[in-house]
Amino acid sequence: MASRTELPSLVMAPVDCPLCGAKTVAQAQKKCRANQDTELRPDCMIARHDEDGNFVMPTPESYAAFEAGFASFLRE
Repeated sequence: MASRTELPSLVMAPVDCPLCGAKTVAQAQKKCRANQDTELRPDCMIARHDEDGNFVMPTPESYAAFEAGFASFLRE
């Protein structure tokens, strides 16, 4: 039976905010519409960042591998 320790890790890669193009939390605080317009979400669309403040998301390949591993875990 699969265990949590056997699930593949998500590999993170740098991304830009889809709303404003910010690459970091600091940039988003200055230019993201989501931070300036109270009608929108109060935070930038990208919620994950690394220890340096750069926005990151899982790579498509690592996310697919994680999904497949998790589906296998649920079946067993």
